[in-house]
Amino acid sequence: MHANKVKKPLRQSVANQPAQQKQGTAFLDNRPVALAQGKMQEAANNSLHAREAAQLQTVANAYQPPKQRQTSKVIQGAFLRNHFNLAHWKDMDDGKDYQQVGNPVGNQIKLQDKDENTFFVIVTDSKIGVASRINELNFEEDEHWSVNIYDYSGSSDELRAAYLLRDTYQGKDNDLYDETSFNGIQNALAGNSFLDYKTLDDFLKDVSKRSDWGGANGGALEDYLTRKDAAKLMEDQLVDKVDYPDLRKGAKDTPEVQAEQWDAPMVNIDAGLWTDGMGPCITIAMTATYGGKRYNALLHSMDLDADGHDVVGGITSLFDKMKELPKFNQLENKKFYIAGGNKSTTVKAEKILLELMKRKLPVEGYSITDKEKDIKLTKALLITKDGKVYYSAYNPKDHDELM
Repeated sequence: MHANKVKKPLRQSVANQPAQQKQGTAFLDNRPVALAQGKMQEAANNSLHAREAAQLQTVANAYQPPKQRQTSKVIQGAFLRNHFNLAHWKDMDDGKDYQQVGNPVGNQIKLQDKDENTFFVIVTDSKIGVASRINELNFEEDEHWSVNIYDYSGSSDELRAAYLLRDTYQGKDNDLYDETSFNGIQNALAGNSFLDYKTLDDFLKDVSKRSDWGGANGGALEDYLTRKDAAKLMEDQLVDKVDYPDLRKGAKDTPEVQAEQWDAPMVNIDAGLWTDGMGPCITIAMTATYGGKRYNALLHSMDLDADGHDVVGGITSLFDKMKELPKFNQLENKKFYIAGGNKSTTVKAEKILLELMKRKLPVEGYSITDKEKDIKLTKALLITKDGKVYYSAYNPKDHDELM
């Protein structure tokens, strides 16, 4: 649904160029247009099955880090199965308190004292209840590779390990990595600990061997993580939303991309752009710099069948085709935004987002109006002269004076 509006056509000016160019072209307006991880568990299971304790002992004995300073300590804490869930630990020898840092990796945990000194400990014995005997490990130069998963956020050790594999092997023509699925990581860690693998390469070999390409969480690991990243971005990274009257004030004297220019990429140099009337339509916007100038571009996509490649390619190819513009790969400080749509076009919006992420183009905001109750809202988007992006969803009946 689109708002019915009659507005003055947008003037396009390109030096020594026709007044208007359609599909795959743009206008350049050279006027200086103005504008603008889950709550820590506080109590743990009071019992640990003997079988699990024995399994934990076996895993711990399997790995002895080299060049380690080792002292026997009893630190009071509690753990449930193989996961240590208390935030605080107490040294039973000297009474010192320690704060647990992050989640455990296998049977390793990271502790921090009041002076923020950190060290790793590894469980080598367990007792029923809350007492656990552990060895303090000062790894220094010889940390086990698995401690690096602490660098990543995620809901599970499997997911953090997946990010570590991606950052280590992505783009390096590694056949094992290319044949790895997320379910391979899940299968490997279902019966093993990270400490069963001496190196990350050893872990990758086993993960690749256990990957089921056609099974649940199958397919390329990189694609799986891209979808995960996209889902998180859709929840956390929204386009700045403003009331419609405020957006219209900001768009004053700013060229509008109107209905006859929809489905065609448009660009302005050192000037703003805005578009309105989005019902199921989706707008992709980009702002970037080059040579001391700012390039603001958008594509108001009305074609419901357009896929992510077509929409993103509309923006990128514009710069590669027009001689008045720098090549797309020359642009600096690129930022992309996706906004508009409704429940009927969420799949299209997700395809656009995934395409941007696969091309490793930075997405700064994503706002799709996908609630059933908002199906009748109209959307507008504004890029200001200095590259700020604003979005509004409104009921046209509430703003007759602006229509």
